[in-house]
Amino acid sequence: MRKFIASAISLLLFCAGWAQVPLDREEIRPTKIAPKYFGPYAYPVPDLDEARTSGQLSVYLSGDFNIGNIGGKGNEDYTWAPSYRISIPLWTDRVNFVIWGNFYEWWTNSEQSAAARRINPKYPLKGESDGQVWLGLDMLILRETEKRPSVVLSANMLTAAGENYERARHYDAAGYHFTASTGKDFAFKDDSRLRASVSLGFVCWQTKIASQNDAFLCGLKLSYTRPFLVAAAEYGTYTGWEGDGDQLRVLKLRADVPFGRFSPFVAYAHGFHDWPFDQFRIGLKVDFDILKNSKEK
Repeated sequence: MRKFIASAISLLLFCAGWAQVPLDREEIRPTKIAPKYFGPYAYPVPDLDEARTSGQLSVYLSGDFNIGNIGGKGNEDYTWAPSYRISIPLWTDRVNFVIWGNFYEWWTNSEQSAAARRINPKYPLKGESDGQVWLGLDMLILRETEKRPSVVLSANMLTAAGENYERARHYDAAGYHFTASTGKDFAFKDDSRLRASVSLGFVCWQTKIASQNDAFLCGLKLSYTRPFLVAAAEYGTYTGWEGDGDQLRVLKLRADVPFGRFSPFVAYAHGFHDWPFDQFRIGLKVDFDILKNSKEK
């Protein structure tokens, strides 16, 4: 098992390194098909999975408010969107099918933000469109014990569901990302616990007919759990090879207040460098026990 885990992680790291080589070597000029020049849901830094899978069906519903800063101070743009995430165990707590995204979105650009994204001036500054959809599988490779951490491999695909490529909202193509995560709980005498997890992987998305941008992905997450509070902070980044709009950094904070199967939560994300957004989210998580004797590790 250890050899298998080491081989899987080595393969991910090899693919991440290889992914930094452009497919079209004769045309390496930046295409600007990158997160900096699109809306907040084009391809943000993915949420970290904490190296966990679950035997519960979990449904997240939330409302998002995004402030874009590409236009500079005083020239912000705004995006409103209802979002969702559904995690479904596939006959076992070791494999979860996950679908997430935003149902719809409404946005308002400033003249400066529209110009920075190279949007044709003939388009109005306000608009709305269908949202984006991601599909994924989280697979528990190594279950956590008192002495060893858990290991989870994740494979995820961005569909081409998002609209308005010409208005710089979503890419007119699919994408994907893969990660390997490891995490460990540390329990305290007051019934609280701290969890630390690390993720490594890569992100790929098409930029032109014959080329794609490929980015090394990594992140660190810490979460602190008490009986009626879960607080988490994570720092994530991915770095593409074009070097123009594809060097993302983001700090995410979240607080959940669980009672029974319900967990209201609030979250905030601040983007650095090439993800020029501040995102505010408020929502509700609901869990359903659909597997007997399921374990959550």
